Formats: sequence, C-alpha cells, structure tokens
Amino acid sequence: SYTNNAYTPVSNNAAAFNVTMDREPIQEGKYEGNSTMKREFSPSPKIKLWTIEKESTITCEPSKNVEFEFEKPEPVTTEEEGNSQTKNTPVNIVVTVCKDETENVWRCRVVSASGGATVVVRTGSFIDALLTPPTNEEDCIMAVNDLNGYQSGEGLGIWHTAEASLAHEEHHRRQWEDAYKFYWKHLKLQEKLEEKTLSCDKVKDMETAIAAMDLTAVNASINFMTEVIAYIKKLPDNPGDRPYCAGQKVLNNTTRKLIRVAEIKGWSKVPTNVTEPGIIEPPCFLPPVNEGKTRSMAIAEVSTPLQLYIVDTANFMKGEITVSFRNEGNEPVRIPDEINDETADYFFLTVLRTERGDVRILNREIGTMTFQRPLNYRELAPGQEYSVTIPVCLDEVDLEGWKQCSCELETRYYNQQGKDCFLGMLRATTKLAL
Repeated sequence: SYTNNAYTPVSNNAAAFNVTMDREPIQEGKYEGNSTMKREFSPSPKIKLWTIEKESTITCEPSKNVEFEFEKPEPVTTEEEGNSQTKNTPVNIVVTVCKDETENVWRCRVVSASGGATVVVRTGSFIDALLTPPTNEEDCIMAVNDLNGYQSGEGLGIWHTAEASLAHEEHHRRQWEDAYKFYWKHLKLQEKLEEKTLSCDKVKDMETAIAAMDLTAVNASINFMTEVIAYIKKLPDNPGDRPYCAGQKVLNNTTRKLIRVAEIKGWSKVPTNVTEPGIIEPPCFLPPVNEGKTRSMAIAEVSTPLQLYIVDTANFMKGEITVSFRNEGNEPVRIPDEINDETADYFFLTVLRTERGDVRILNREIGTMTFQRPLNYRELAPGQEYSVTIPVCLDEVDLEGWKQCSCELETRYYNQQGKDCFLGMLRATTKLAL
C-alpha cells in the first residue's frame, strides 16, 4: 500500500513522489498552464506525477528460496545434579498466500522456516577439575585417570569439567543443525508447500486461505521433525562415540594442566599420558546427511527378538499410556532401566494422526539426554514382558475437532546408549478414538 500526504488527485489514479534522480532540478518559478498545481516552486522538493493503472490480471509474485534458520540460544549451566540435555525447539514454518487471478486460486508462499536446540549442562554430579583442581597427589591421580577415561570408559567419573560436558552437548546441537538443514532441502518442503492451492470460489477471503495453509504448514513441520528425530536418534551416543570424543578433546586441556601441576609439586605417581581423542567430525556422519543419498532416513524396522506394544490407552485423555516390552526370542535381552516420567520423552517419540492427515507430536520435550552416571539395566528373559507408563502431552491436540476422526497412535522407542543392551528402534501402533 502507498500513502501520499503531499498530493490528493481528484481521480485517485495518480501519486506524487519526491524524486532525487532528475538530471536537472525543478527550477524556481511560477508554473501554470498544463501544470497540475498552480503554485510557485522553490528549487526543491523535486516532484513528479505518476499515473497508476490497474493491471488487467494479477498473478502471484515468484517464489523466493527460503533457507532453514537454526536458532542456538546461549547454553545454560547449572550446579544442580542431574543429566545434561540438548533439547529440540519446535519447528516454525511461516506461510502466507497470494491470489492468482489468472488461475482463480490462492497460492501458498513460504515466508520463513526455523527451529533450534537448547543446551542445559548440569554440574552437580562431579568435581570440576578446572575450577577446583586436586590439592594432593592421591586426588590428582584419580582426576587424571577419570579425565583420561571419559571417552572410552563408562563415561563420567568423579572428576570432570563443565567445559567438556558443554562440548559434548554442543556436538549434539550441531547434529540437530546439520540434520535440519539437510532435511529441509532433502524433503523439498518449500516446493511441496508452495504446490498447494485453494480455489478462490470456495475460499473467498485471504484470512481463511492463510488459516488453511497454516494448518498444512503445521502438519508439514511435524512430519519434517519426525524425519529429523529418526535420524538424530540413530546417531550413536555411547562412550567411544563422537559426542564423547568431542568432550575428551576439551578434557585433555585440563589433563595437561594437572600433569604440569603434578610435575611442579613433585607428584611422581600421577600418570603423564593424555588420551588421544577419537573421531569427531563430521557430527552427522551417517547417510544421507553426510553422503547426500536420496533415500529416507526413517530408521528401518529390522527383525529383533525384542518387541514393543501399546497395551493400555485408558488414561490417554489424562496424559499417559502404557507400553510393554516383550522378549520373543530365545536369549536374554537387556535394556536401560531408566524410563520414568522425567526421561521417557528422550526414549520415546509418540505421534497422533487422523485419517484426514492431521498429525501432532505428543512429547513434552524432544532431544538427547547424557546420563551423568552409569546406567541401570533390566534384563528380560525369553518370554518375559516389562510394562512402563509414559506421558503424552495433549496441549497441541484439537480434541473437539478431532473427535469425529479415526486416529492412529504411534510410539517409537529409541536407544543408542548402554552397554550390552538393545540399541536401535522399536515401533508400536494402535487405533484410538478420542
């Protein structure tokens, strides 16, 4: 829209602009005759009149390429006990519409696409060897051994540093960033959204058209996130894997400082070796992100003796469901015995879909959790079952609008942590009526 406060044409088809690109300025003097304004001009302002004609047809402006913007808030470090986390923030795809009068349709245009990840580092479970270095030889020996063993041992020891935990979590955040930017292009989300049209005969006003396209964008963003999550959850996260190697590289700076202090103080029993960091780059080393292969990275369901079932949805509307692990093989299977109300969202991804294409993720949080201690385990004998109740968040579900639809509830269990236990993905589905 254009607002003109300098000139009001009688016919409403002209506007006066202050222009600065004339070869010669308007000369001072009295302008009459063919002039539209009978007044005396000073050497400025420089005025030109433009006639505005209505276009015979209006078509949408060309699509503009939109890059995915990854948001990285400042990390939070707290002295409380607990596990460090890298948490995904929701994807936001902003769309608008333009009216193509030639085709008599509303066309979708993507304005922006963004998402990110937050990092929380908790330091209450270890002694920070950088902030509070050991004061005697015995503690220095233990500290050097703990720091050297982070990458390949059981992970965190009594001695550690906040800097190393931050490097570990920032490695996870880079995984999210690389995966998001890859899948934004790989899935051709902008192209697919902008293929959508709505009939102008059926949808009369722009606000209604935008609301309909917004809903399409929400469903697209959730399908986008599920692809990214499936990829991220496939990346290994055990001692010896890349996030731990990233932490080890930072830890080594502290280890060298402790060794120098030991030399100065004459603590001859303190080890002098420093762990060589393993492979760190690139954070996303699995295809297709690293190799660019054009195939879906949703984790393939492979045959496994461990099966997952949704066994009870009676309390779904109260925010919980019950799932069951069942060992259908001939050998014992071990899983982390760490699933509770706090951690369930990091092991499970739960999605609700309607027959008309609506989809919502029912997790309160999505991300990766780095345990600050050795894991507890549960071993299932052949034929044995283990049931656990997990939370579902209904904040984003239109319960009234979805009551007329048949729904499918899907939950996926992901695990890439733990020694000698099941690593991979399990999937369970059930029909559900709200």
